[in-house]
Amino acid sequence: MVCVSKRLRLTVLAAFSLLAFVDQEASANPRAWQAAGAGAVAILPVPDKAYGIVGASLACAEQNWTLVLRTGRDWRRGLRTGGATPVAETGTAQLGIGRTTFAMPASHQGGTIALALPYEAIAPLQAATTLALEVGGAAGPASAKFSLTGSKRVLDALLPACSPRRMEGYDLVAFAPVGEAVAAAREALKDDIAAFKLATASEPRLQASRVFLDSKRSLLFTQLCGSSWYFGRSGCNVSAFASDGTTPLTRLVYENEGSTTYLDRTATSDGWPAITSVPLKGKPELTTFRWNDERYGVEPSLLAQE
Repeated sequence: MVCVSKRLRLTVLAAFSLLAFVDQEASANPRAWQAAGAGAVAILPVPDKAYGIVGASLACAEQNWTLVLRTGRDWRRGLRTGGATPVAETGTAQLGIGRTTFAMPASHQGGTIALALPYEAIAPLQAATTLALEVGGAAGPASAKFSLTGSKRVLDALLPACSPRRMEGYDLVAFAPVGEAVAAAREALKDDIAAFKLATASEPRLQASRVFLDSKRSLLFTQLCGSSWYFGRSGCNVSAFASDGTTPLTRLVYENEGSTTYLDRTATSDGWPAITSVPLKGKPELTTFRWNDERYGVEPSLLAQE
């Protein structure tokens, strides 16, 4: 019996949720990628040299990318699936994107074959000119070749539109542009704000959030955003200032490039919770910071690889 991973099960569900929607999409240019009307979904052009595949879409949800291949009917039996949902058949897929190749599980169910695309495939999809794929095992056989014309433009729009990964058991640090925390952040970052204004002749965007850990200790999280030339790829910088109740919130204990920030209160050091960050741009890898006497330092992610 083939063991279907949680990731692949989610991929299959995503495939079925997209099937009805994608069937209704009509591309203005059948040779170019198109953005769908809603969500982080791209519609691929009509495939070339296809066997068993009549169309495809690429969608992102919770930072997981799903390539959905539409078969339209069970080409192996000559029977239309209609509204039936037969048991999923699992196999393997080989993708060739330019000179880069990827191997991954494939799941055929109903009128789709779903592939859990690795994040590392996104950059080649933006840069290459063709995508060739073959599906084998119980999910196949099927094959197709797709043009990548327009893929960079569409994927550039999809990347920031993809929903963040689910972080159960973690507390999100929710930044806000107004409030007492922002006033405290402006004082703590006054030198940084002045340096940014001097370098760019513009005002950075400031947001903040104060997290109370107990009756005395608290962390002031700040987010400064502006020029990517100044702050790096994300265009933002995240910092945290600590107070033990006897000192002002001006002691810098954490600094990172722009990221979504979480606290793990189940993993503490001397009462200070671990901080886990996910980059605002680039591969959504988790980085964990633990308290080390005076400040936070990087450690490997506390989450096991899925």
